[in-house]
Amino acid sequence: DFKVTYTHEGVNNRPAVADHRANIAKNLMTLSTTFDQEWLRNSYEDINGEYFNWNNGDVYNINPYWVLNKMSNTSTKDNYKGSAVIRYRPLKQLTLQATAGTDVNYFTFEDFAYPTSPGRERGMLSIKDYKNRMYTAELLAIYKGKYKKWDYGATLGGNIYKVDNKTQIITAQNMIMRDAKALQSFTEKTIKEDVYRKQINSIYGSMNFAYDNFAFLDMTLRSDCSSTLPVHNNVYWYPSVSGSLLFSELLHVDKSILPYGKVRASWAKVGNDTSPYMLRPTYEMASISGDVIPNKNLRPTMTNSIELGFELKLLKNRIGIDFTYYNQHSKDQILRMNTSYASGYRYQLINAGDIEN
Repeated sequence: DFKVTYTHEGVNNRPAVADHRANIAKNLMTLSTTFDQEWLRNSYEDINGEYFNWNNGDVYNINPYWVLNKMSNTSTKDNYKGSAVIRYRPLKQLTLQATAGTDVNYFTFEDFAYPTSPGRERGMLSIKDYKNRMYTAELLAIYKGKYKKWDYGATLGGNIYKVDNKTQIITAQNMIMRDAKALQSFTEKTIKEDVYRKQINSIYGSMNFAYDNFAFLDMTLRSDCSSTLPVHNNVYWYPSVSGSLLFSELLHVDKSILPYGKVRASWAKVGNDTSPYMLRPTYEMASISGDVIPNKNLRPTMTNSIELGFELKLLKNRIGIDFTYYNQHSKDQILRMNTSYASGYRYQLINAGDIEN
């Protein structure tokens, strides 16, 4: 099976929202009910084409007609999604499956403010370019069999998950050629680039058993290797076991009295990593990047959970009872803790959280 989709979006002049200075609706709402809005339409600029200061230079309430005529923004988004699945059955009980998928998103946002715009008096052109890419690949073997009253199955597989994002932000100020909305019209330009790369390699397997459709047992085991953790701590295993028993089928109780009765129990352990670039300092031009002290000895967060419960349905399903006991314990949670500003950072990253609920 193959599937490919492409989506394109182009937007001109997205309306600003919340308390943004260019939010036209907000700026109109703050006017007095006796104010003549028609005057704003005819007086948003002076004879030189510059902003007409009508409210003592309030940068948070711009003339809405200046926003409409002298400020602009455009955005384009291209999204590519693709997936492919190949299956092969060398045996009646065995299926081999290969899956690959991708989600690529390109987004560009351009924001322009003409010189003398409140808060952007020298003019400003900002171009933000986001390239977000996600890839997955999986190999899976699935076996299903039956022996007398037993049904059983097993899976074994591996997965690669990769994220590769890149952001570039160009900010230009001091517009000296006012007739051309282009980067060349500005004398001051800054470029900021950011990358976000992460990869998780996984292997996993499972086994499941069922006896006569009233007793069930499932077991899983998974291992992840994360690029965001130190080499000596970047592989973590987490198993799970769950079982249930339909005692209404086992005891052959009268269906009019007890049509359904089940007890269940499960235990699971789950690991979790962190964001990339948290192990060592990263640098920008002439400065340290980020506000978090890195920690080269981070450990993955591990969460243990247990669940017990039972379900009853009585008198031809007229009455139902469902009881669940649940306990979860998370250890070595990765947390940001406040630290002294004298360190040059705002936070430090540590394994400190121990939560039970």
